[in-house]
Amino acid sequence: MDVGTGALAMVLTDAPIAGLGISDPRTWSPADWTSDALPHLAYGLVTYGLISVAHRHN
Repeated sequence: MDVGTGALAMVLTDAPIAGLGISDPRTWSPADWTSDALPHLAYGLVTYGLISVAHRHN
């Protein structure tokens, strides 16, 4: 779930960037992908953690 949430966030932010012609992810280097993926992974982990805590307190 946590990785899935981060991956979904990544798709939802990268698709418009590509669609609007702001950037082309197909041309990104491994370092570019890493700098894009890590914040999304962190988002997924934090989101999953907060939802898990909220469910335990209900």
